Amino acid sequence: SKKLPTRAQGVIRVICRLLSLFFTGILVYYGVHLCIIGARMESPAIGIRYLWVYLSVPVGAGLLFLLFLATPLKK
Repeated sequence: SKKLPTRAQGVIRVICRLLSLFFTGILVYYGVHLCIIGARMESPAIGIRYLWVYLSVPVGAGLLFLLFLATPLKK
């Protein structure tokens, strides 16, 4: 059963989508900065740059951002 009127549900969906886009955008932005820092450091145990580990943050957040953009707001 629906607890809110249809219009209020639509407004809440839009607000949630905008917040999701905002926070994934922040993750992409700061994830890129993390990669820049990680490009200068190397793991002594396995011998790879931390860039490759930290790259998962902006890539994952960027994919989520695109998903949020591509998915329609309607049910």
